[in-house]
Amino acid sequence: MIHKFLTTVAASTMMTGMAMADYSLTILHTNDFHARFEPISKYDSGCSSEDNAEGKCFGGSARLVSAVAAARARSNNSILVDGGDQFQGTLFYTYYKGKLAAEMMNKLGYDGMTVGNHEFDDGPEVLRGFMDAVNFPVLMSNADFSGEALLHGKLQKSAIIERGGLEEIRNRVVAETAQEIIGTKDECRARECAMGNLIADAMLDRVRDQGIEIAIQNGGGIRASIDAGPVTMGEVLTVLPFQNTLSTFFVTGQTIVDALENGVSQMEEGAGRFPQVAGMSYTVDPTAAAGGRISDVMVGGAPIDLAKSYGVVSNNYVRNGGDGFKMFRDAENVYDFGPDLADVTAEYMAKIGPVTPYKDGRITVK
Repeated sequence: MIHKFLTTVAASTMMTGMAMADYSLTILHTNDFHARFEPISKYDSGCSSEDNAEGKCFGGSARLVSAVAAARARSNNSILVDGGDQFQGTLFYTYYKGKLAAEMMNKLGYDGMTVGNHEFDDGPEVLRGFMDAVNFPVLMSNADFSGEALLHGKLQKSAIIERGGLEEIRNRVVAETAQEIIGTKDECRARECAMGNLIADAMLDRVRDQGIEIAIQNGGGIRASIDAGPVTMGEVLTVLPFQNTLSTFFVTGQTIVDALENGVSQMEEGAGRFPQVAGMSYTVDPTAAAGGRISDVMVGGAPIDLAKSYGVVSNNYVRNGGDGFKMFRDAENVYDFGPDLADVTAEYMAKIGPVTPYKDGRITVK
């Protein structure tokens, strides 16, 4: 019996630190084939050529080949894997053991399989012969084969399969910049920086139509600069490697001021909580005591109203209290599952490009 399913997954599930909004992977899976190389009837027995011609039969290698080919044609990236129990079930196995299964699986281009209980029916010799014949890894993670010489070192616990090319995604040009965009730690954790402006503006641009007025990005979430010229997705991901998503929420003006005070409370240490902003401006006096450093906070060109509720966009790390921003945990109308920040930034750069780095005085350090 063949059980097939197709699953499409976001590549963020398999590629750490990569924004994968435009990547999908189709997983083709079979299991319990049990040497059913010929079609079978609904009674799980042999099928006559007449019944097969009338569509009364199912399964068999020919149908599997066609189904796999059709599924692969619908996907740019796919893998074919098997859940085991290729062995036993018909005279094909009784006579050929695992040889015919190995030949068919190689022709189908399997990328990997795990073993089922029936792969052990004829001992390690037959299983080892099968593994030597196939062109893909055979896996089993929950058994100790250190005492079985034929299987030890051959039956693997895991394997890595690459599809779509990590390098292709990293090297994809997404924008262009006229000059280097500075995003160093010294800049973005102590003062207004060009990379902070770009990222905060990108965030606000994405959600402004949702009633959001302010963007706040922690300087510690900015990890690199971008050279002048063509900008690749890999460069954007180096700047923003944490797979943070956009979070939108509403808080009072007083809470925003409290958040800014938190953000500048460890400037001397170069802490990552320093707030890069958009849609607003503020002044900070690093010589003042922590908790009293912020002044002249403006939102949309007007003094902030401490009692008013403002729409804010940040990343999900900050919204959930990271870098000391605990005051955002109790925000209203929270949505933490927006698009990936790296994707948002790349798309904004493409939209406004070629990008010219800029500072406009939104943060004043006395």
